[in-house]
Amino acid sequence: MFSAIATTASQTIQKLWLSKGWFSSTLLPLSKLAEYIAKKKRLAYLSGQKKSYKAPVPVIVIGNIFIGGTGKTPLTLALVEALKEKGHRPGIISRGYGATLKDDARFADLSTTPHTLPKQANLSTLSTFIGDEPSLLAKVAPIAVHPQRQKAIECLLANRPNITVILSDDGLQHYAMARDIEIVVQDSRGIGNGLMLPAGPLREPASRLTSVDFIVTNDTTLFEQAQTSMLPVTGQPREVYMHLALVEFEHLQTGQKLSLDTFKAKFAHLPISAIAGIGHPQRFFQSLRRIGLSLIQTQSFADHYAFSPEDFRDYTQGLLLMTSKDAAKCQGFAQSNWWVAHVKAQFKPTHFFEDIYQQLPPLTH
Repeated sequence: MFSAIATTASQTIQKLWLSKGWFSSTLLPLSKLAEYIAKKKRLAYLSGQKKSYKAPVPVIVIGNIFIGGTGKTPLTLALVEALKEKGHRPGIISRGYGATLKDDARFADLSTTPHTLPKQANLSTLSTFIGDEPSLLAKVAPIAVHPQRQKAIECLLANRPNITVILSDDGLQHYAMARDIEIVVQDSRGIGNGLMLPAGPLREPASRLTSVDFIVTNDTTLFEQAQTSMLPVTGQPREVYMHLALVEFEHLQTGQKLSLDTFKAKFAHLPISAIAGIGHPQRFFQSLRRIGLSLIQTQSFADHYAFSPEDFRDYTQGLLLMTSKDAAKCQGFAQSNWWVAHVKAQFKPTHFFEDIYQQLPPLTH
């Protein structure tokens, strides 16, 4: 009951943050105070008044100024693969949102055999130990999690000293960590009403976007409309468009994978429902409808929602579809009618990753 109320409250606030109505006007003084504090904090690090930890290898931050999910994890997954193709050995750090962390950072690596997992963790409980998004990222690269990014970096390099580049999943506002490249991910909501918390959805002033290296907009419509020849090839920030394309469905219990066409041919006649506990659930539901699936019901949950079996009592008939991020937390109590929709990020311009690679120091083997 409490979780349902919290989810509804979160969704209501998200809607209010997209316009400058009574809600934002009432909280505007607090927002101005937050803006002052944010600017003062950043200036303290830029001026050298406060020191930032410099990792021994390049660090790429993939973050946002809009609170909540905008598509950072799919971009991180894609960037890991692109860097591997260039000969890099990437590692990942994350705050580990949703995991209960104390003094020590936690390390996991499912990209090699045998797997390396935190103590007392197994595949079905991994999201509890390192967080839902890190448990997905661990499948493609070694990852260490801790709110203090220096601890995460030190843990990562202690376990994998041959890493050549570190990707920070979130951490744009963590100025105690120096970075070489900054990538901001936003979606169709843009900067919302343009105000900082609590009057708006921003963690930093909108002017912060002018100082990053790349702004990646996760919006299918803009992606389809974008003409690569019209996008700037120099300057800062560079503008990139991202589309999360559905690529396959996976049965959560057995791991069986089906192509989109095979899945539709086999199951389109059945009643299909969908749930999502991500930053922008409607984007997921729209992607399912875009490929021709008719959804009889959808349910949105708060980002990073901690699912329990009780949340699924109404989904015993037909099929239930969910995101990879949600599936990571539901593996332990998955039912036979649950399927995961996997996506792959596509980008315009297509040389986006080449641009990032060129900004990194030359590899020395």
